[in-house]
Amino acid sequence: MAPNKLKALLAGDIPRLVVSFSDDASDDDLAVVRNGGVDVAELRIDRYSSYQMEHVVSQARRFTATPTIATIRTQEEGGSWHGSDSYRIDLFEALLDHVDAVDVELSSIAVLPEVAAGKRCRRPEMLVAGRISILVMHAEQEGIRGFPGETQRGDAENG
Repeated sequence: MAPNKLKALLAGDIPRLVVSFSDDASDDDLAVVRNGGVDVAELRIDRYSSYQMEHVVSQARRFTATPTIATIRTQEEGGSWHGSDSYRIDLFEALLDHVDAVDVELSSIAVLPEVAAGKRCRRPEMLVAGRISILVMHAEQEGIRGFPGETQRGDAENG
């Protein structure tokens, strides 16, 4: 089992560059990723031209040398996903061998518990062994991401 590249990368104090990609990433885009211009590739599967399992997995394989996060946002979460929650879970699970983390919105109450618990996961040992990180995000209206109830640094300093 390959080590989680994302955990190792984020262990330091250096800010990292995360860039979102849909399936229209060119070979030139991938060259920038491979040559060190990008620290983490966020695969925005909700923006893909096809949600077919084979297509989604083949796109993830293009980024094997880079730490990757699989993201599938619904329209309510600011994304473009219009498929079912069940198929969304299937896609997350199919990607476990090909990404370092999955990003699930806190508001995705139909998806988050199943992904976090690995209930439908074909390889639950990957979750248990810590191979896959699950990033739980909360998107604010303004597009700022953080956990609910989290105090932003500027708010804390300004009282």
